[in-house]
Parts: sequence; C-alpha cells; structure tokens
Amino acid sequence: DGNVNYTSDDGVLFDIAMEKLIAYPGHNKNKSYDVPYGVTEIGEYAFDGCHNLSDITFPDTLVKIGGGAFNECDDLQFINIPASVTDIAQNAFLYGMSSLEEINVDEENEVYSSIDGVLYNKAKTKLIRFPAENYLAVEESRYTLPASVRVIGQEAFYECQNITDLYVHIGVKEFEMAAFMYFDSLTDIWYDGSKVNWEMIKKGEFNE
Repeated sequence: DGNVNYTSDDGVLFDIAMEKLIAYPGHNKNKSYDVPYGVTEIGEYAFDGCHNLSDITFPDTLVKIGGGAFNECDDLQFINIPASVTDIAQNAFLYGMSSLEEINVDEENEVYSSIDGVLYNKAKTKLIRFPAENYLAVEESRYTLPASVRVIGQEAFYECQNITDLYVHIGVKEFEMAAFMYFDSLTDIWYDGSKVNWEMIKKGEFNE
C-alpha cells in the first residue's frame, strides 16, 4: 500500500493512478475480466500468456492498446473496441490468438471500424487484422475484400485458418510486410479476376 508508483486490484498490476494496466497474471484462473473504468491504456504484453481468459470487456475510457497485449490468449474469441480507442498497436491482436473470431468496433469510433468482425481503419481503405478463426466474413472458404480497401496491412492475415481462396480487386495498391504470414490454408489468390497460384508466391516465382 505504501508504493508510490504502482498499485494492484484483484492481483492485476496498474500504475498508481490506475490509468495504465501493466500486467494481468498469466495463471489467473478467471475466465472473464472487466478492465476497470478509468483505465486509458493497456500496456505492451499486459495479457501475454493468459490462456484461461475467454472474455474481456473494455471501458469507454480506454484510448490505447499496446503491442503484444494479448499474445497467446488462445481462448479469446471476441474483441469489442469502444469508441474511445484511438491507438491500437499493429500486433495487439496477433500472436497465438488462434481462437479469435471477431474484432468488432463501436460505430462511433473515429479511427477504426469493422465489417463482419474484421478490423479496418475508419475509411475502410486499410485492412488491419483478419482474425484467425473468423467465419462471419468467409463464404465457402472464400473471402472477397471490400471494394474500398487499398492496403492490406502488416501481418493482416497472420495464421488465418478458414480461407482457401482470396479475392483481391484491382484497387488494392499495397501489401505491407508479411501480410500473409503463416496463412497456410490459402491455396489461391484471385487478383482482378485472374488466379495467381499461391504456391508460386511462396516460392518467390511470381512477379508483377
């Protein structure tokens, strides 16, 4: 109680003002957790390795979600982003999130948006993250990018498991680094109506 820099609430570590959630114990047995009202930031790797956590609720005071915040949270299925969030690290919902089905964003959010559980920027010109276990956006193992998309973000389709055919329209101008990393289920990419063999891309045999 005498520490002037840090505090804890039910075993969860915060800064003294309880504005930043620093660390949630990996072996906490609780299945659900409500981030306290007043928290504005979830720190880097804050929930790393929390295998028991299957449900989390964010307050509408939250602004920032740090890198690797939910690494190896392999039971989390749904993430709901409140309107207040303006800063989500590129790898916040990435490594080891094998059960993640949907990332849903409040319609009032001015920075991010979602369609069928897929995370985009507000204008939907950049696909930021396609959850590994998303079924809602996939039809018969096929996924067609919205016509508004111009950029597929870094590691956007990381470890996706439900897509065999990806349909990319001619408006897409940029594929950021490792956009298809560990996208092992993907067989073919259809670009502007023409099929590009995925095996050729992985072997480095495809050129523009």
